[in-house]
Amino acid sequence: MKLQDLESSTQQKSQKVFESYFEKRVDVSAITPAQASQMLTKVRSTINEFRNSASFHTSETSPRYLRAIFMEQTLESIVAENMADAAMKDPKTAQIMKKAQQGQRLTPDEQQTVTALAMAPKQ
Repeated sequence: MKLQDLESSTQQKSQKVFESYFEKRVDVSAITPAQASQMLTKVRSTINEFRNSASFHTSETSPRYLRAIFMEQTLESIVAENMADAAMKDPKTAQIMKKAQQGQRLTPDEQQTVTALAMAPKQ
């Protein structure tokens, strides 16, 4: 596995990479944002167990550890996408984006909002 493979940003790409390396099918599109948050908590605790173990220096060769890292990044992208979608439904955020698209001057807070939306993973 290459580190670039862990950088997949879309759910479909994540699913294909996961299937190709671990020969297991996970329907990422069926995971709701609430489920993703719960699963993310569990996956992070599993990763912390690996990191706190005495044999952490060999965990990069463990398929279980690599699956956990990969799932963490996939679940993080699902949660982030949901937050970005929810933010776009907010009238204030929509107004800020419209202002930015028209090339109007933005306040520092508005700039932060636009930046956060721009950095959110794309579907």
